[in-house]
Amino acid sequence: MVFSSEYRIPGTAAPDGSCAFTYRSTSRKRGEFNSPRYPSNYPSTTNCTYLFLATPNEQVNIVFDHFKVRADTANATFGSYGAYCQEDWLEVYNVYKDGTERQVGRYCGVTAPGPVESNRGAIGLKVLLHSDGEGVFSGFKARYTFEIAKSIFGDCGSNLSSQESGVISSPNWPSNYDGPQRGLASKTCNWFVGVRPRHKILLNFEYFAVEGEPLARGCPAAVVRIWHTTDGPPLELCGEKLPLDRSQFTSDGNTMRIRCTSEDVPGSFPAQRTSWISQGIQHYGSHPHAARNYQQNERIRDATSTLLRGSTFVSTSSTLEALGKQGIDTKYIQLLRSIYKDATASVMLHEKETEEFRIEKGVRQGDCLSPILFTAVLVEVFKTSDWEERGLQINGEHISHLRFADDIVLFATNGEDLA
Repeated sequence: MVFSSEYRIPGTAAPDGSCAFTYRSTSRKRGEFNSPRYPSNYPSTTNCTYLFLATPNEQVNIVFDHFKVRADTANATFGSYGAYCQEDWLEVYNVYKDGTERQVGRYCGVTAPGPVESNRGAIGLKVLLHSDGEGVFSGFKARYTFEIAKSIFGDCGSNLSSQESGVISSPNWPSNYDGPQRGLASKTCNWFVGVRPRHKILLNFEYFAVEGEPLARGCPAAVVRIWHTTDGPPLELCGEKLPLDRSQFTSDGNTMRIRCTSEDVPGSFPAQRTSWISQGIQHYGSHPHAARNYQQNERIRDATSTLLRGSTFVSTSSTLEALGKQGIDTKYIQLLRSIYKDATASVMLHEKETEEFRIEKGVRQGDCLSPILFTAVLVEVFKTSDWEERGLQINGEHISHLRFADDIVLFATNGEDLA
């Protein structure tokens, strides 16, 4: 039975009158649901649950057409979701037969969730709307559809776990990605990347244009989700261009899943093309010249995996800052930053390997790029040093210092100038 309760929510309400609604595939294959009292403001101090239960060979899709949930701590860079949602929020979960739930995401503000498709193996989805005792907004309106379950790879996608590197691109690249087949709610591509144990995956978006505006309306029409941790919810991306600090992602372990989902309106953007490497590093490629860029990046990586580690006194941040001031291309600086963000090492001691420890400064000895990086830092140091009035006059020329790689000679007429 489907009806609209005092909350003005279509669905099968809980017998006790609480704000809890169930939607079963056996009763209805598609429909709408909304926040309490929509389009008026939802009530304060409320928790509403919406449970969507599919049959064993089905998945459920949810698309949000309107979304406005109170958020006082909105993020000005990539929208409001996750930890930024502290007042009111909407959460989406995959629900499993054993009673466990896995969060897809938490959303607030005007950052609408991207199209959501339940995982293979899940019995459905749960949506939870929470409001505290303060101000309230108009909430949300959404559509749900139960469909025959897709392959684990979705409508496209693949298993990339047997490769050391590669390129992922959206359907029809470099043309615009298309929507789902006629009558279906969404189109989904799942890519699974796996590398050797004790390695990580570096994912690099060299081109990204996915319909949506994270700050203005979220990702209701299309979204790219990245599961880079084993337990946490995915990152959620859309928009015509990613912020610089969100164009590269490193996995916590040796696996990563990337899902691209678009709803039933064809995209007006050419979407994304992505590259990766193993960390080791693994870099999944995203550019018409990805193969060439990958080879260049590999040479840089092999040479620079040392380069930020040699002299014990040079920090990684100082090295990257110096490269930026000297006009080095941002993509190479970002590559270095991603490689060394979580760099670790261990030591063999008495035939036993110690626990891993973090590497935060230095450049590796003997590497051909180490002197270049170290020198880049020294150039900035000497730019800020007052040596114009110090040094020696030799054959009519003023010489204050000589430097080669990490060897420096300072000239002075007295010991005080060297202090």
